[in-house]
Amino acid sequence: MTGKQISLNNKTSSILMENCDFEDIGLYLQYTRLFKNLAQIYVAKELNISRVTLSKLENGSSNTDLKTLFKLLKFYNVDITIKINKQ
Repeated sequence: MTGKQISLNNKTSSILMENCDFEDIGLYLQYTRLFKNLAQIYVAKELNISRVTLSKLENGSSNTDLKTLFKLLKFYNVDITIKINKQ
């Protein structure tokens, strides 16, 4: 089994996630939000989700459905590639 990998290409705003869990994804979401200098409350209002929900997603204490995840990534203007390995 390969290790976890999150690769961010700032030039193309793309991300490759390999063997990542929701905590890894949450950290990436938080990093992206902070990099873009956006407040949680602003992002939550724009996406019509609660700030608490966004906070839980960012700290990995809550899983999300793919619709919400892709909504966040689209809002941040990030393309995502997820590699899923069979175990």
